[in-house]
Amino acid sequence: MMDCQLPEMDGVAATRLIRAHEANRPRLPILALTACATPADRDDCLNAGMDDYLTKPVHVDQLLSVLANWMHARPALTLSGSPLRGKATIVNVPAALGRVQGRMLFLRQLARRFIEAIPASLEALQRALAASDLASAAAQAHRLRGEASTFDALRLMACAAKLEAAARAQDAPRAARLLRRLEWEAERLTGALHEDLVGCS
Repeated sequence: MMDCQLPEMDGVAATRLIRAHEANRPRLPILALTACATPADRDDCLNAGMDDYLTKPVHVDQLLSVLANWMHARPALTLSGSPLRGKATIVNVPAALGRVQGRMLFLRQLARRFIEAIPASLEALQRALAASDLASAAAQAHRLRGEASTFDALRLMACAAKLEAAARAQDAPRAARLLRRLEWEAERLTGALHEDLVGCS
């Protein structure tokens, strides 16, 4: 599994380096794992030498299917759920449970860690934007989007993705506006996590 947002050397560059050093050795299957889901992103990964492509949030069914394809095996486990609306755009507990194979205690632990870490993450974003460090702001927004994907938190994920795009486009005013929205969505998500997971333990 190759994360495409690695520090120092990104996943695309790392894959090119691996392929260049394989020479006559057996080809190592490399599967892209990224929060970027555009056709151009997929093409970049495949053109660099990756063999397949998974987008975050990763569902267990999808992961098992891709792994089985490259291991020449059939999936032994399937988890499915119907799409939810309304509150599920803030947090989708059934989808989150599917991602951790039904381990509710583990999911509650992840929720607690997220709630504890979110103030520092938002503060880091605030500092980066105040210092006009848009590269750091984009990286922090990307990280937050990935963390929120654990809970299928669609609203926060979408806001974080927009902030990341604004920062990468060097649009500081838009990024600052989106930060205020992100803070609101983070407050809603932490409240929902308290109500649906942490408060139930």
